[in-house]
Amino acid sequence: MTFYPESKIFGLENLQIMDFSNCDCRLIGKSFFDTFPNLTTLRLSNVHLDNDLILNIGQRLFKPLTKLQNLDLTTNLLSILPADIFNGLTELKEISLSFNNLVSIPDLSTLVNLHNIYLSYNALATVDEQTRRTLDKLTSEKNPIHVSLFGNTFGCTCESTNLLAWFYHTRVDLDGRNYSCIDKMGEKTTTGIVFKHYRALRLHCVSGTWLTVAVTGISFVLVVLLTSFVFIKNKLKIKLILLRMIGRYIKPRRREEFQYDVCILYADDVYQWVCHTMRAELEVRGLKLFIRHRDEIPGKDKPVELYKTMDFSWKVVLILTPGFLASDFASTTMSIGLSFITLTTPNRLMLIMDSNVNIPTNIAFFLESVNEENIYRYDITNVFEDDPRFWNKIYHGIIAPNDNMDVIR
Repeated sequence: MTFYPESKIFGLENLQIMDFSNCDCRLIGKSFFDTFPNLTTLRLSNVHLDNDLILNIGQRLFKPLTKLQNLDLTTNLLSILPADIFNGLTELKEISLSFNNLVSIPDLSTLVNLHNIYLSYNALATVDEQTRRTLDKLTSEKNPIHVSLFGNTFGCTCESTNLLAWFYHTRVDLDGRNYSCIDKMGEKTTTGIVFKHYRALRLHCVSGTWLTVAVTGISFVLVVLLTSFVFIKNKLKIKLILLRMIGRYIKPRRREEFQYDVCILYADDVYQWVCHTMRAELEVRGLKLFIRHRDEIPGKDKPVELYKTMDFSWKVVLILTPGFLASDFASTTMSIGLSFITLTTPNRLMLIMDSNVNIPTNIAFFLESVNEENIYRYDITNVFEDDPRFWNKIYHGIIAPNDNMDVIR
């Protein structure tokens, strides 16, 4: 079954259960469910929902379903949902969001009847503080809330100590409380192992006496990087070749189809360099830039707008500075950025690394995902505005193809 934007079904106003699983709903219209006000169960598993469409109409699409109790959105490759997508659905008891690519959790504060929410096998690196507070507030002996998080890889660093404590002290019914995570050394472990040494982790975060352990972790990461360099560098090319060998040709979007040539992501510590030097050097070469201090619309939901801006841009340039790494939004920005590295766009993300920044080992997984030729090192704090070699490299990196078609032709 295929949906069309303006399609509607009449005469089923009393229908309570609807199952469109495995149908094609990528073009579903925002008013489609207006004629089903009594639905209590809606299954939309593996229906090819378009993420951009859901971002734009998600809250409006489900708004009429005020009696809905069960919602299934599993297996749709969704990366981010509107924060208010569940607003008004106060009767919801069970939400299934497993087997997607979600990097954040929508607002749950209005779901006073929530019993179960399934978030397994997504791309969650954390459960934000607001969501934790909401789940703690909603759960009680009369209304125990079950939350499934298995299959996500969380951060087990200094920034995650409150999350670790919540895993083992909350009254919310979690599915085992022992999840995969990346520890402060950049190694994959489990929350259970890290929590056994929770006190030591807290002392480490407060005192900063971690030099010996850090050196050991850096050495391990370097060995892993050296031994797996060839595979990591070429794995996307290999996958593309295999897909095309079996006849699954994937055509990437062209540069002229995007609103911007490049989206610049940066922290406030370099905004003058970006807004003056970088803007002048690239726009004089004919590139159209999105710059936060100039083009961002204030008051919008930051994760949603960040995703949209990257999606509208041919390339994404992230400027890695001490100020960026110290910002509260660094983890979310990197997670969303990684979601845009795909089989057809392996070269979409570019990094400009300040020569003075000390790269922590816990973001090694992020650096490994970016092609080495798309990483540029530059002394931002001591620059010469007439350095044509650097700006020519950046310009040619931006206009270069996003795919690997030239490699396998």
